[in-house]
Amino acid sequence: MKALGKTISEITDNIREKILNKSLQPGDLLPPVRVLAMTLGVNRNTVATVYQRLARAGLVMTQGRGGTVVCASPQQVAEQGGCAPRRD
Repeated sequence: MKALGKTISEITDNIREKILNKSLQPGDLLPPVRVLAMTLGVNRNTVATVYQRLARAGLVMTQGRGGTVVCASPQQVAEQGGCAPRRD
């Protein structure tokens, strides 16, 4: 996944768009916070906040050390109480 942006809003909007246009599929794991922060040249707290915002919007689910996974849809998250990682 190639995310773009330097601010919380820019990064959040970029990842949200990738989820909504299906560039990121349900079950896909997002990069670890530290890795994405280093790639973008931002503080890891910036990426952590981005992931929290996406989780509150129901687009991803954070699983601690298990990573952050893309959910199928906000409705599915509400109905299932979460989403499962994709099994390939």
